[in-house]
Amino acid sequence: MSMTNPFTVPTAPPSRLGNDPSCRLGRCKDARNCPNPDTEDKSLFQKVCINSGTERAYTGELLEPQGTGVYKCSCCGQPLFHSATKFDSKTGWPSFYAPFNSSAVTEDVDFDIGYPRTEVKCANCGAHLGHVFPDGPAPTGDRYCINSVCMDFEHGHEQHQDHVHERNTPAISSVAPASVVGGGDDREVFQALLLQLQQRQQQQQQFPFTAATATASSSSNNYYVAPEATTTTAVFAGGCFWGVELAFEFVKGVVDVRSGYAGGTAQNADYKTVTSGRTNHAEAVEIVFDPSVVSFKDLLRIFFLSVHDPTTLNYQKPDTGRWYRSAVFYAGATQRREAEEVIRAVTGEVIQEYGRPIVTEVTALSEFYPAEAYHQDFATRNPTHAYIVAWDLHKLDDVQEDFPAFFNSAKARPAR
Repeated sequence: MSMTNPFTVPTAPPSRLGNDPSCRLGRCKDARNCPNPDTEDKSLFQKVCINSGTERAYTGELLEPQGTGVYKCSCCGQPLFHSATKFDSKTGWPSFYAPFNSSAVTEDVDFDIGYPRTEVKCANCGAHLGHVFPDGPAPTGDRYCINSVCMDFEHGHEQHQDHVHERNTPAISSVAPASVVGGGDDREVFQALLLQLQQRQQQQQQFPFTAATATASSSSNNYYVAPEATTTTAVFAGGCFWGVELAFEFVKGVVDVRSGYAGGTAQNADYKTVTSGRTNHAEAVEIVFDPSVVSFKDLLRIFFLSVHDPTTLNYQKPDTGRWYRSAVFYAGATQRREAEEVIRAVTGEVIQEYGRPIVTEVTALSEFYPAEAYHQDFATRNPTHAYIVAWDLHKLDDVQEDFPAFFNSAKARPAR
């Protein structure tokens, strides 16, 4: 969630709000629009569209091409993007290189993962949609990374307007909020990111792109494939995934964390079977992160020195079993090499802390299997749960104390 809500809309009469009187947005297209608890994930709609959250990568219903048509705001029906500008960014979220027209969306700056990003909102109702990044394809160079739950898709008839698109960019303060950053190197990095964002906006206030041309020349079956994603993933196992997930959600540059299983096969990747001990899975977390903000080696150091005890074999307080083992599941030779380098580098500190050597397995990742929905964000949703209070909440203090430059202090902690 953003540090501040960029839109504050007075509560409207229930008659304006479809079938959900708790909605905080100013306009709804009709009573059929609000999520139906029987058919839609209402909590996800609330988390993302209303509270500026993010749906998990590769889970959205609109990720794949839907054919020719218009993507509209799921809160008010405003046309947002045309299928002609959709491309495969390989990031796990629907991506577009331009909005439907210059009045479709607005942009603002948020600091929800510890550094400035440009948030994209519906220009009509203010609903959160996603973010825009400067790593998209020609002709704009932009990547509008949008949550599926924030959009509805309408096939066919509605077409782009023929115009030169003008960016509706936010005004960026050159001073980093004191509540977001600390001092020294952390502040310098933050200021550099702000300057980069300001320069990009000055260069891209207008570009010679006509949406009608894109509609005529593009095909939903032959859409652009981005050469390289700006995020990458790490998969670590360090005992019960609830606390490990919580800890990494507060690391700057981490975009998403989800709990799951690694080290086994899909056929038995479920909690009951894994915890029976009859599989080779480990409870693990998949971390999606921006390597320009936090590196894989940075995440490894946090993992070894703050998040878990890497010296206990098939055991992590208070849980025993091979599925609670310490492991790094690497994706490629570089991650393997870096994991081995970090283990050598932190061994002395670990022995000094625990009096034992590191026993973490370094294993090639075959596949990561997301855990059941009730395990996702468990600590955040259940901060007073006895297990979370006893074994997991302290991990946030440990990360903040050991790695203050990487701790996202702007993010609200789970309320006890």
